[in-house]
Amino acid sequence: MATGKVIGSPHRRHRAEEFKKFLIKLGREVPQGLDVRLVLDNCAVHETPAF
Repeated sequence: MATGKVIGSPHRRHRAEEFKKFLIKLGREVPQGLDVRLVLDNCAVHETPAF
């Protein structure tokens, strides 16, 4: 929040596959050692067995 940088990943669909791609993108773009908190809604995609 201090820098105001937003990491987004817009997709046409909202499936577990797209969510996984977003998490991978976060892993690449967030500096190592930085503590990150994700706030998620209760969408079923976020609760699949893959996660």
